[in-house]
Amino acid sequence: MTHAMNEPLEDSTVVPALSRHVADAAVLYQRLRAFHWMIRGNAFFQLHAFFEEQYDFWAQATDDLAERMLALGGRPPLTLREILATASLGERSPRAAAGEMIRQYRDDLRHLRDALAATITAAEAEGDRATVNLLDGLRDNAEKTLWMLGAFLSGD
Repeated sequence: MTHAMNEPLEDSTVVPALSRHVADAAVLYQRLRAFHWMIRGNAFFQLHAFFEEQYDFWAQATDDLAERMLALGGRPPLTLREILATASLGERSPRAAAGEMIRQYRDDLRHLRDALAATITAAEAEGDRATVNLLDGLRDNAEKTLWMLGAFLSGD
């Protein structure tokens, strides 16, 4: 079954999953901004720039996911309260050492990668190629970033 634009999908498992992905991307965006602001130490210049690059990516991902939800007839979480209630990622204190920030980001990305994979499977089952394409790109980015984070942490 393929989905027409703006066709409500009452029986879809993809739309609720996209709502969680929107919320998780928004939480991750804010966490990365906080890391960007709070980074200290020898890796400051490297990680300050890295976290900015990452939060820019997740800001765009949040928008792309929300727009895909809207195209499918869903409504993304709009308020901070809705985002926190919908997200599977919880809040964390941004006051951490550089290595701990990287470990937290790695753990978050592992969680998101696995959640994206499950939604990709559901979207494939529903014949929703556009969602699969979007999520494949996000999952591929998560895989590459996880590799880079692992390389960074191997020096600890």
